[in-house]
Amino acid sequence: MSHQVFATLKQSILLLFATLSAASVGCATDHEVLTAGVQEYQKGAIYRQMLEYKREKINLELRLQELEKKTVDHDDHIRIIDAWLLEVWSPAGLTRHVYAKTDK
Repeated sequence: MSHQVFATLKQSILLLFATLSAASVGCATDHEVLTAGVQEYQKGAIYRQMLEYKREKINLELRLQELEKKTVDHDDHIRIIDAWLLEVWSPAGLTRHVYAKTDK
């Protein structure tokens, strides 16, 4: 079982004990005890979901940073290849390569 399942199970057991102890003391009606228990459980569920969203946000931000870096690297490679192709296919570049081969 995962950590989250254990935390939920633990919270449910604590809620049950709190409900039983409050009911045995007779300090509140059954409806008040159950309402308070349900509200506490809902608060816990909302908090756990908020923590999950926070973890997901951090993971997505890290992934975005990686993708931005890859995009910059990719654009740099394309610029280098473009400059190389312009040099190779330009008339001066072709002439330079032809003379370089004939001089050897």
